[in-house]
Amino acid sequence: PLAGLPDCVLDGELLDDGAVWLFDLVHLESEWADSTPADEFARRCEVLADLFRRHNLGSTGRFHLASTAIGTEAKLELALACIRDQEEGVIARRLDGVYSLGRRSTAILKLKFVFDADLVVDSVGFEGRDNVVLIAYDENGTGIPVGRASAHGKGSFAKGDVVVVRYNYLSRKPTKDCPFGRLVGPRIMGRRTDKPALSCTTEQLIYSDQEPVYEH
Repeated sequence: PLAGLPDCVLDGELLDDGAVWLFDLVHLESEWADSTPADEFARRCEVLADLFRRHNLGSTGRFHLASTAIGTEAKLELALACIRDQEEGVIARRLDGVYSLGRRSTAILKLKFVFDADLVVDSVGFEGRDNVVLIAYDENGTGIPVGRASAHGKGSFAKGDVVVVRYNYLSRKPTKDCPFGRLVGPRIMGRRTDKPALSCTTEQLIYSDQEPVYEH
């Protein structure tokens, strides 16, 4: 426990690098403030920010306080900053929402930033599963592997088919099967029959320096 920090229950996310991002306060009892799961989010958010500031948690280098925005202009500014910094998305919360223990809250909505790209099926049945390997063409007309996506429930595909793929970002970090980067969160949205495969280029992809995440 951190020296001087009152007994409390915090909600956050632990990243691979050891950083902890705090975004909610479940319970706190101290001489300057109390907070319980029955409090509205606006109150919990205010007390969490006060706790973070009073005990200088940011000075540890490990704890970080997630940014919040209230009001149309502030929300727009935060969303644009997240897009600029290539974050995955934002979370919308009801200010009067209480904390739901042990179940998904109806007062929270995850809003991910997603992009669409037209890609080409390079092979099907990857590793014996219902997956397709996807490629995009560079300026020289060379097919560049950019990852794979599940074809379950999307119909049958063949090599050379053009598909619309929705994804979070393309990581610049090379992997064994994708030496130029790999799609994160790819979902096949449908098939295109009006676009030639060679026009599905790497220029349409949105890149990020984040580590790739393996969904399959």
